[in-house]
Amino acid sequence: MSSTDNISPTLSSAEAISSAWLSALISDLSSPSFSLNTAFTDDSYWRDLLAFTPDIRTLHTIPTIEQFFSTPVSVAQPTGFQLLSGVRRTATFIQGIVQFQTVIAQCTGVFTLTRCEDSSWKALSFVTMMECFPGEMDRFGARLGRSPLLCPPVEWNTVMEFTAVVVGAGQCGLSVAARLENLGISTLVVERLSSIGNVWRSRYESLETNTPRAYNHLPFFPFPETSYEYVPSTNVADHLENYQRALGLHVLTSAHISAVSYDSLAGTWTISVSRSGGPSITVTARHLIVATGVGTLGGATPVIPSIPGKRSFLGSILHSSQYKSPCIGRKVAVVGGGCSAHDIAQDL
Repeated sequence: MSSTDNISPTLSSAEAISSAWLSALISDLSSPSFSLNTAFTDDSYWRDLLAFTPDIRTLHTIPTIEQFFSTPVSVAQPTGFQLLSGVRRTATFIQGIVQFQTVIAQCTGVFTLTRCEDSSWKALSFVTMMECFPGEMDRFGARLGRSPLLCPPVEWNTVMEFTAVVVGAGQCGLSVAARLENLGISTLVVERLSSIGNVWRSRYESLETNTPRAYNHLPFFPFPETSYEYVPSTNVADHLENYQRALGLHVLTSAHISAVSYDSLAGTWTISVSRSGGPSITVTARHLIVATGVGTLGGATPVIPSIPGKRSFLGSILHSSQYKSPCIGRKVAVVGGGCSAHDIAQDL
């Protein structure tokens, strides 16, 4: 091992490495054998969000990725790959964003490169996302901050009709609603909490995004350039509220869906929405989209493992969803190895 092996790449070399990797990726994707060994590590992940498949897929290891994506990539015919500015490097990884087109959509891809034993740089993960259809215009852009909004205010009645209903007003739910409204598809978002962004406000005080601001923008209304590189949770929550306000998205807070039924002949959903402090609403819609997240962020019951002797333990036992700030002067053990576990361990 040379003395330079542990030195992180400079920004200029990281951009050169990313450019070389992109060339290798293009070559691999277009090869008749669809072999990805030049661009991906053996233990890599490829997550696709509608860029190559009509679904959300995460594939792991090269053989699995090659077997699954060979046909979708051949059908989609990706071209026009371009490395965007803002390549980020750490001591062990290089991250960046590429743009490309398929036969049906404009897409982006977020890559994370790692250095292999042979000193080559390959993708440890690759996330591809559909952004918009060719020729699709940003109908929000010219109206931001002006009246009338693209999504004019509605009068809440006990019986209403929308083309789509989205459950959950987090970053995914709001993004879906914005994309649909931009296409002229009327959309209602139903949020169980009293304010948009309260899930972010309810977590531990040190919580921030675990990827830089550039990787977390929502469509049509990005985070302000004055935001921190890693956006604190309260700022994320405020931005989600500002996002809804700026775009005029139709969101019902303090509401939950109490019943749904589907009419297969009419192709419509009938959705009963219960509201805290207000009358229930019956909504008919052609599409019902669930964007409630996963785990405790999606409202799931926290899972605490059964540990022998737990009942006789005299200290506090908290799930990460209950943690707020460091316990000064106390010894703490963190069980788990996920994002929350690492965040809390560092905070402590």
